[in-house]
Amino acid sequence: TPPYTLNRDERCFARPNDFIPERWITQPELVCDALAFAPFSTSCYSYAGKQVGLLEVRHVLLQIISKFNIRLMPS
Repeated sequence: TPPYTLNRDERCFARPNDFIPERWITQPELVCDALAFAPFSTSCYSYAGKQVGLLEVRHVLLQIISKFNIRLMPS
């Protein structure tokens, strides 16, 4: 099944055409089938740039951490 079709299936996600990023963090009841979300695809059809994309995320996080003074709040 194409990801576009799967991600807009009401059997997988409540209100699938609405932009609700909280569905993954604070409103898990909006996700009926978490396995339907596969941003890089799966198996032999996996996105070839997955490793490059994940490396880029690590690089950006490292840049943010190194350029800003980040400390934990005392509590």
